[in-house]
Amino acid sequence: MMDYATLDNDTLVNLLFTEDDRLPRQAVDELVRRGERMIEPLSNIVLEKERWTKDRPEIWAPIHAVYILGAIGTQEVIAPLMAAIKWSDKYNIDCLLYPKLAVFL
Repeated sequence: MMDYATLDNDTLVNLLFTEDDRLPRQAVDELVRRGERMIEPLSNIVLEKERWTKDRPEIWAPIHAVYILGAIGTQEVIAPLMAAIKWSDKYNIDCLLYPKLAVFL
């Protein structure tokens, strides 16, 4: 098993673009553990409109980023999460359409 704590921030974030819907839980936990250091790169993924129109595996990057930002849960994640609601609705991202409010809990 990979030790995700040994990866630098960029390498860890890049996993969101390559792991499709199989991003390992340990990678997610490490991103959440790094907390505020990850808000900017994850927010950038969510805020870029083009990210929401990609094919697999890249389409999963903003989806993973939304859930990770929600798990980080600071005030700074509210604007990117609001943008995610807009983009998921516009581009019919089903896994985010229905649990929209869950990312704020």
